[in-house]
Amino acid sequence: MRLRSALEETAAVGHSLVRGALAPARTEELLDELAPCGFAPLEPVIGTVRQRGEGLTLDLDDDACPLTAELVSELTGEVRTSGIPGTADYAPDEITCQRYLDERSGIGPHMDQRRYRLLVAAFTLVGEAPFTVFEDRSATAVVRAWTTGRGDLCLLRAPGLAGQPDGRPTHSVGGPARGARVSLTVRASRSALDPARQR
Repeated sequence: MRLRSALEETAAVGHSLVRGALAPARTEELLDELAPCGFAPLEPVIGTVRQRGEGLTLDLDDDACPLTAELVSELTGEVRTSGIPGTADYAPDEITCQRYLDERSGIGPHMDQRRYRLLVAAFTLVGEAPFTVFEDRSATAVVRAWTTGRGDLCLLRAPGLAGQPDGRPTHSVGGPARGARVSLTVRASRSALDPARQR
């Protein structure tokens, strides 16, 4: 991956899309690694946000996920060496996998939680789905929309990136028109950047 320009765009406008960040062979390997993992239905409502699909949380210390750990390590290196203020301490600690099975799946307009820091990175491993970024919380004006495909990477700004105190974009993810969409999302929580944890 070469993400410098995409990271700069994310810092400036809040989002970016990297087409083909992962080669098809790599997405297949990741899917094979995740296949034995147990997905569970997502909570249908979180606050005011509705969602439908399946998910699981991965432990990077688990020897069963070496390819996922390698991907996260590679992403971490790209972010830390980008030169963007704040990224030198980027430390992802929450890795989740989502599976959306049909057009009724997805997650409505929302902002990722404030406790996530610097960057949210979502890799599409298989399938296609609409992704929409809105101007503000009202989710009435669309800023940008695209359809994610296999190997694509969506980057979203989180608090702290380039010194921004917040900067989270409101966005939504639709369900796939056919087949299933599986994504792998990498986040760094506030606790991961707590100085007490760096000792």
